Order: sequence, then C-alpha cells, then structure tokens
Amino acid sequence: MLRIGQVETSATADGKYTDGSVAGGIAATRLRAAAFNAIQEELANIVESAGMTLSPDDMTQVLAALKKQFLSRTHPFADIKADGAAAIAEALSNLGLHETGFATLTTSGSFTVPAGVTELCISAVAGGGGGGSGGGGDSSFFGGGGGSGGAGESIVKRKFAVTPGTVINITIGSGGVGSIASTATGSAPTAGGNTVIGSLITLHGGQPGINAGNGQNTAPGGGYGQGFPTGSYGGDGSLNTGSGNGAPGASSPFGGGGGAGRAGTDQGTDGTAGSGYGSGGGSGGGKYGTAPLTARGGNGGNGAPGIVMIEW
Repeated sequence: MLRIGQVETSATADGKYTDGSVAGGIAATRLRAAAFNAIQEELANIVESAGMTLSPDDMTQVLAALKKQFLSRTHPFADIKADGAAAIAEALSNLGLHETGFATLTTSGSFTVPAGVTELCISAVAGGGGGGSGGGGDSSFFGGGGGSGGAGESIVKRKFAVTPGTVINITIGSGGVGSIASTATGSAPTAGGNTVIGSLITLHGGQPGINAGNGQNTAPGGGYGQGFPTGSYGGDGSLNTGSGNGAPGASSPFGGGGGAGRAGTDQGTDGTAGSGYGSGGGSGGGKYGTAPLTARGGNGGNGAPGIVMIEW
C-alpha cells in the first residue's frame, strides 16, 4: 500500500495530503498518478481475487468481493458439515470452539481426549458394597438383621483440565458381593471396587455391611458399611421383639440401594441387589420361629457396579 508521502515531497511529515497555507508559506500536496494508481489497484485486486470481473457500472463490487472472500458459500456454517470431519474441526478451532460429545463406560477401558478439547466434565461412581446376611434362629433364639452396604464414592459434572490426544485409562469398580447366609457365620460380604480415571481422580468403593449374629437370646444386628453415604444397621433380634429385619443399601446419585430382607419364620428373607450404579446391597433379615437352629437368615444383596460418564 502506497502513501502520498512516498512519491511527493509536499506531503506532510507523516505522509498525508495537505491543503497547504499561503500565509504560512506551505505548499499544497500535488496529486500524483502513482498514488491514485495504488488506490485503484488495491481495490481492483480485492474484486479480481474473488473471481469477479471489474465493472464500471457496479459500485458494490468491493463489498461483494469481501463477503465472498470471508464467507465463501451461501450458508457457510450450515454447509461446512459436507466438507468432512477435518474441515469441521479446523473451522471450530479457528473459532475457538470444538465439537461436543458424550461417552459412557460401564466396563474398564480407555478414553482418548478429542482434538481441540482442553476440559472434560465427568460424572462417575465407584462400586457399592455388598449387604450382610441375617442371623439364624429357632423357637428359643432369634437372629438379627444384617447390615447393608455403603454406596461408592461419586462425582457429578466435575470439570478436569486435559490435553487433546491424551489417552486416559479407566477402571470401573465392580459391585461388592453380598453375604451368603448359613447356620454359622455367613460368608463375608465384599467391598465395591474403586473407579479410577487415569491420574485425574480415584473414587473409592463402598464398604460391605456386617453379618448379624446367629442363634442368641439377644442377637445384634449387623453394622453398616462405610460409604458415600454409608449403609444402615440391621435390626437386633431378641426373645421379646423377635428377629431383626435387614436394612436397605445406601443409594448413590446413579442408583437406589438394594431392598431390605425382613425377618422370616422358615428363614430370613434375602436382601436385594443395589440398582443402577454405585449403590449398596440390601441386607438379609433374621430367622425366627419353630424351625430348628439349622435354619438360616437371609442372604445379603450385591452392590451395584460403577460407571463413568464423560462430556466435552
């Protein structure tokens, strides 16, 4: 681009035109063909580079050319999808944006951060703990209800800074196994597994409930499993009050806790498994009545497994 001061000495010190001053002895700037040609060619180049032919009758050609250059189609943002993924990604990147998406993992695997994505919004939960079993009893002895499993640790829509192209290894926590009741001590229920999202965060599994005592004058209910939140105590069993009921498992943001088993005459009823993801298993009810001491309480329900949901 040319300034008049580059071809004419009567221009101002900063290269601009002046009308001059007779009283001050300052000459007006002389008009030079080179200056006008520079303006003409600059404008003509805009029009011709847009594939248009110069027309002396059209005073809107520069404006039309600029629109064509900047938005090279009739509906640029609607039509660009036809250009393919690479073109879409480039256009979004130029605008400081990126495509949005959602990924759900219910089994262990990996996730690759998409191009242009520098932040992930993650909701996730670890496995819930298994429920404890109820205690057995006969006409003289009454079993307590088992303690229920705790829920797995969870996060909801927490944001994490990431680098595009990074591969994040993800471990989904399994649900804890509920106790299998017996005439002696039932099998030990297990904790829910941790959910691990690369180096971003580790969510801890819910702890199992505790089995209730068998065949006692006063059989204590099982203790709750630690968790997020915790499970619940099972009901005590005694000669005066009868056998104890089980307790519902702890719920997570992604699933309801398993149902409680009630006390039963033939045997305690079973607790049910946690639903959805990350919830604790319900615990079994105690045994009471005329059946022999060999009758058992109810089984504990399994905890629900974890899940990871990723938004970007």
